[in-house]
Amino acid sequence: MDVAELELQGLAQKSRWSRPGFAMTSLATGFAVSVQPVSAETITTETNGLTACEVKVPVKDGVA
Repeated sequence: MDVAELELQGLAQKSRWSRPGFAMTSLATGFAVSVQPVSAETITTETNGLTACEVKVPVKDGVA
């Protein structure tokens, strides 16, 4: 190794991740992201080629 490579290695921090630690952190982060609330406004469906309209369903006490 030349002097420049040795100097750069001294600047970089060494990682202390273990395989189980990395896996647990990844799983915890994925879970935290997946349980965030989702607004119904963010969910959209393309209506090209579909008949999109309000539907009324008859029920015992009237129309729902």
